[in-house]
Amino acid sequence: MHRIAKAVVIFTVGAAVAVGIPGVRYRCALLVGRAMGFSAQPWSEIAVQMAPHRWQKRARKMLAPRDEWSRHLNFPLQLGSEKVRMYSISRGATPNLGLLDCHYTVLAEGQTPHPPHVHDDEEIIVPLVSSVDILRAAAADLTATREERIGFGRFVYHASRLPHTIRAVGPGPSAYLVLRWSASADEGTPDGAIPAQTFDLGKALASEPLATEGMVRTLIFEGPTRLLRGLHVHASLARPGEGSDPHQDAHDVAVIVLDGTVETTSGRVEAPGIIFHPAGRTHFLRSVGPQPARYLAIEFLERN
Repeated sequence: MHRIAKAVVIFTVGAAVAVGIPGVRYRCALLVGRAMGFSAQPWSEIAVQMAPHRWQKRARKMLAPRDEWSRHLNFPLQLGSEKVRMYSISRGATPNLGLLDCHYTVLAEGQTPHPPHVHDDEEIIVPLVSSVDILRAAAADLTATREERIGFGRFVYHASRLPHTIRAVGPGPSAYLVLRWSASADEGTPDGAIPAQTFDLGKALASEPLATEGMVRTLIFEGPTRLLRGLHVHASLARPGEGSDPHQDAHDVAVIVLDGTVETTSGRVEAPGIIFHPAGRTHFLRSVGPQPARYLAIEFLERN
């Protein structure tokens, strides 16, 4: 009995000391939050954060997904008494990115998910249901924002450290897809970096391929960012049966299906949908519906 009491005292004192250390306390909170369902972070990311900070980058590379994933974006628009609801699709490290957070947000008419905020991450937002107002500062050191209204057929790129937010226009809820990423980078912004702006896909979505034309690919933008050696976005239109043969890329690729149906390594994906191809993994994509498929491809090129 004396030994049991002694063991309980030692364990209690040890646990109290451990929890009193900030790093241990933080890791315990991560584990408890994930186990209780309060956190949406995948277990792989929790495992990374259990490691000492100097090992986390290597751990993320080791645990990065090696298989592609896809999702049909058929989330419900009903909010009830809520103002905003976020559906997490994927969150974790990739072969080229320290962290890629992909989520789908439904926002009540007239609402914003948060005041204008700033983060080191870069992101692309694609409206899919109804229109939204993009509120964005002209420069990182400014707080005043200007508004720009966009809807389906347009998307916005937010550069790192630029104050911004979004507001649902209506009527009814607005819904949009968010791709947000982080990566290690130098402090400065490279020359020729892509500025924050919105892009119009109107011509790419409205065009119809000629009978002998084959696939149509339209470059939307390409260039370096503060976090990436290159960010490349293009829109493609593929008639039934057309697409890409099995191949590998040295970079991560996200494909947003805007119209039609495609078949890829993970199966069929209907519009609206998203597919993620990790770097170095063999994949293909083919239009399989009765109508041409239209999709947006985003390529993330890691810094050397």
